[in-house]
Amino acid sequence: KKGGGGEVLLRNLIIELMNIDDVSLYVYFPFLNELTDEIKNSYPKINFIKYNSSPSSYNYIYELKKIFEKENFNKIINYNMVVPYETTILQSHSYIQKVNKTFILFRPIKKFILRHRLTIQKNAISRAEKDADYIAVSEVIKKDYCKNFNIPSEKIKVIHPGVFINKKNEIKKNEVITFAIVANSSINKGGHYLLTALGILNILGRNFKLQIIAPKCKKDILMQIIITVFNLRKKINAMPYQNDMTNFYNKADVLVLPSLNEAFGLVVLEAMERTKPCIVSSTAGCSEIIDANNGFIFNRNSFFDFVKKLDNAILLYKKDFDNFKKISDYARKTAENFSWHKFAKKVIE
Repeated sequence: KKGGGGEVLLRNLIIELMNIDDVSLYVYFPFLNELTDEIKNSYPKINFIKYNSSPSSYNYIYELKKIFEKENFNKIINYNMVVPYETTILQSHSYIQKVNKTFILFRPIKKFILRHRLTIQKNAISRAEKDADYIAVSEVIKKDYCKNFNIPSEKIKVIHPGVFINKKNEIKKNEVITFAIVANSSINKGGHYLLTALGILNILGRNFKLQIIAPKCKKDILMQIIITVFNLRKKINAMPYQNDMTNFYNKADVLVLPSLNEAFGLVVLEAMERTKPCIVSSTAGCSEIIDANNGFIFNRNSFFDFVKKLDNAILLYKKDFDNFKKISDYARKTAENFSWHKFAKKVIE
């Protein structure tokens, strides 16, 4: 429930594995937090074992290996290179990729900031067992690790994440289209990028609303400048962190994911499950499940293309709502193919 996409994926994988017959699950974790507490209290059948870890020492990795060999588990799944053993789930970009995607003048700074994580990840890959394999949440992530760590392509299996399938939402037309974005005010998430694009459309006379989850919006000087310059104040509903996303999705007509780098983007599947089409960046992993029938993909290297896709959505909503409804329905049908239970079963397979 809380945390980023990686934490959500881990939590739901653990829970769904318990819903598969003949699976006994042992979860080794380094520290207590809300995630482990919640799962422990709700699912007593799961065996939780705490281990001690230190960022400056890898002794715990070898201790865990001894435990695993003694226990003789059928399969060991590890998370994001914590223990490079058997099967690793890759659910975020590598730190090398994050450095390389940074503007060239700022790369030395980024490399310095991430220096410890770069070393840890490089060492983890080098320590991996020769017969180890990997599960990537998207083709985007697979290409990253194949390129930056020379992992053979056949060793990485792509399994897209899931979503909980609930009762289908009714599609209603509002007075004006409402875009929605989850942006924690970071440049990578594209909040500034979207505001600038909508500012241009506002100058052109387009009518729309925007609800943005951006807890730091008021303190973000650049964001406030864009809002003021383009006169967007009355069109925007800036929201803090949401424990319950239901209201956020229900008030939206289109979700926008303009991230520069995005391993997948679970918010897109969650919006599609609620019958909301999405406008997504070509660099996001979730673009792999989007086509002309169920949403919009824009070229992240072309700001003009982004503005054009937003404008297309506005005009379609206003002038051809029947077609907009068809795209919304296809978005829902696409989401129905991706449940957390199906994700867990594919991991087991």
